[in-house]
Amino acid sequence: MNASRILLLVIVVIAILFGSVFLGMAVGTSDFETLAGFAIIVSAIATFAILRDKIWLLIPIFASWDGRIYLLPLPLSVANIAVAFVVGCSALVILTRSSRWRYKPDTLDFWLFCILAILALGYLRNPVGVAALASGGDIGARPYFEVAMAFLAYLILANKSATPGTLRRLPIMVVTGSAVIAIGGTIAFFVPQVGVYMFQFYSGFLPNMSALDSVQSPDSSDAIGRAGFVLGFTYSLSLYLFARRPPLLTLSPTRPLELLGVMLVGVLALVSGFRGAVAAVGMYFIAGSYLWWRGLGLLVCVITAILAIFGFYAIQATFGLPDRIQRPLSFLPGPWDDHVVRSAKVSNEWRFDMWDQVLNGDSIKNRWIGDGFGFPASEFAYYSDLQQLGTISSQQLADYYLITGDLHSGPLSTLKFAGGIGLAVFTILSILVAVRYVRLWRRIRHTPLSMPIAFYSMAAIYFPIKFLFIFGAFQYELSYLIIMAGLLRLLEHSAADYEATQASVPPPEPQQSQQNPPAAPHRHQPKPEPLPA
Repeated sequence: MNASRILLLVIVVIAILFGSVFLGMAVGTSDFETLAGFAIIVSAIATFAILRDKIWLLIPIFASWDGRIYLLPLPLSVANIAVAFVVGCSALVILTRSSRWRYKPDTLDFWLFCILAILALGYLRNPVGVAALASGGDIGARPYFEVAMAFLAYLILANKSATPGTLRRLPIMVVTGSAVIAIGGTIAFFVPQVGVYMFQFYSGFLPNMSALDSVQSPDSSDAIGRAGFVLGFTYSLSLYLFARRPPLLTLSPTRPLELLGVMLVGVLALVSGFRGAVAAVGMYFIAGSYLWWRGLGLLVCVITAILAIFGFYAIQATFGLPDRIQRPLSFLPGPWDDHVVRSAKVSNEWRFDMWDQVLNGDSIKNRWIGDGFGFPASEFAYYSDLQQLGTISSQQLADYYLITGDLHSGPLSTLKFAGGIGLAVFTILSILVAVRYVRLWRRIRHTPLSMPIAFYSMAAIYFPIKFLFIFGAFQYELSYLIIMAGLLRLLEHSAADYEATQASVPPPEPQQSQQNPPAAPHRHQPKPEPLPA
């Protein structure tokens, strides 16, 4: 029995001894928090025993689980807990010498350390405490903590390698994890009586509290709303479908399951009510077409987009679409309802006014390296009270976002928190990650690693486009980019190991065909003369 198995056995024995005591006390006092904690500990031990050296899989699987478990007395998201658990397990594995350290800095690390150094300077200029960790939002020290957790995840991922079989199952596990959020969020929203209890288990299962009111509108089916709980599943499923084969081929009737999957993705993107969701699915289609077919793929995307626009135009003109579906399509030419277009126009004008205040006002104190993530708690409390009372005006809401940095713009939010230098470094880092993903996929596209690397390559291609031109929030997406960089390093190691394994396998010896055996000597052929002695 090796050292790692002995260590695991000791941990299990200790957990059983102490767990039995605390479990008995919790049952006797009806302490549900202790019961939940005990269940989490047992699940963690079982997960470590099952995954072992594959424990890193928890990082990408739970990366989108940014909600909390309120039954646990921890101000951490599920993604934070997953990273902390993986770091602890990886440290145990390294201490028992069951894994070798293979991380070596390269160009990617240089730009990553640059952005971290800029954040450190911002913290020194505007230090904040750790009390804001409990808020769960983007105030105080919370973004610093998220970046620190992402960097730990990066170090773990950059030190790993995986087999083709494990990597091919990874996108399926990511899709499954996001499907749990989508299904749970749907149940909680449409059955708010159940959602109130589901919310305690995961804060992403948000009930529709307005449905619990005694007075409801006579027809709320077409109300303009948003369903953010389906976004993760929409994105991951589209990436998985387009990573398996060229996106246009997934629309073929000869592949009914894939066609149904693409149709589901389209419906969810429209029902979500987010224009960014429609843009994301469209960009994934374009990125996948470019990966598989290059220039021809882009031409196919242009033709497909034109046909799709005409199709939506005809459906709206003939039958009409619900407001929730019209809203994400309202930026396209079409006979959309006036109140939907007016709602989108007001939203855009509100953003443009807020951006004008950022660029021409004094909300940013240092435009070179930014102001860091902290801001006065008193101002946050003031605007929060106005929001809770429902008396906050659109201008006050814009002022609130100017303080918190939720500017609905990637470049402007980066300018506030990390300055112009940080924006340049962040842009270079995101483009570098995308370029290296594409180069890696082109190198191994005819190997079993093609699908999982294409899965993340499309996301990496879209990331800088979305962040710079569509929607972005530096305080959230820096952590995402760091984890994407860590997965890139892991996939590069896996590709190198696979190529080394293939190179070490000797080529098969040529076999003579059984259909044409060598001809037997002719019976009249003279025998060779014996050699002289």
